[in-house]
Amino acid sequence: MSALRQTASVLLLVLAAVVGASWLPGTWLQQHVVERAGFLEIAEPMGEDASTQHALTDAAVDELLSSDVIPSSVRGTVAPYAKEQAASFTTTSAYQAMWDDSMDSVHEGLFASGDSPIEVDLSPAVDSLMDPIEEKLPFGITLPRPDHPTVTLTTIPDLPALRAAAQVLPYASWALPVMIVLMVLALLVADRRRAALLGAGIATLVAGAIGLLLAAGIGVLVPASVDGAGLLGPIVQGFEARFSADIAPRATVMTGVGAGIIVVGAVLLAVVRRPARRR
Repeated sequence: MSALRQTASVLLLVLAAVVGASWLPGTWLQQHVVERAGFLEIAEPMGEDASTQHALTDAAVDELLSSDVIPSSVRGTVAPYAKEQAASFTTTSAYQAMWDDSMDSVHEGLFASGDSPIEVDLSPAVDSLMDPIEEKLPFGITLPRPDHPTVTLTTIPDLPALRAAAQVLPYASWALPVMIVLMVLALLVADRRRAALLGAGIATLVAGAIGLLLAAGIGVLVPASVDGAGLLGPIVQGFEARFSADIAPRATVMTGVGAGIIVVGAVLLAVVRRPARRR
């Protein structure tokens, strides 16, 4: 019976380590990837990054110059000026609105079935670029605006694993209390409770260490098709950096708690094993 109880205790502690290891990454993904508000909290400020700004403004200029609204006779003349104006467009509220709409589309595309092209309405950019261009044209020439100008910035590949994860991630916040319950049960079941306490510390330390490993190597786990996909690549890399920054300190605390429990368990075991003094 004693061996059976010890085996049950060990299995409970192993399960506690597995459940505990899922707590930090699971709650982070739920809060910052699955939930739209958390996703936009990270993604929207990325619009200030130079590479993402160029991706949007270059698309707007290319769409404008390739359309029929600018006569071919003056297209070469206005092209350099259009690119110059595109840089100043990034400081406007219209640019921020266009970026925010793009991030909404990206979030929807992450969980859509099949490949999802991210199309952006370039109307705000076109309006901001056309007025200065018209000022450079002779005889007060005005140019018609293109109807519904859109461009595909990138295509998000099908991510069935992410869709499947989104079904269970809402329960990730329960992982920590479940871990604690499993460890308490392991202590109650164990025939040698001091040894079980030591095991609980090891389980906690392992869960924290896995979090540290994930924080350090998250880029390796993200598919290359996502990590290097045009505009999507810099966004994903920004999320990876935020994941590492958020997870590492929490995992460090968890590891420290586990180490503390191990010390307590080891001390208690040493006290028990110390031979009684002879009178």
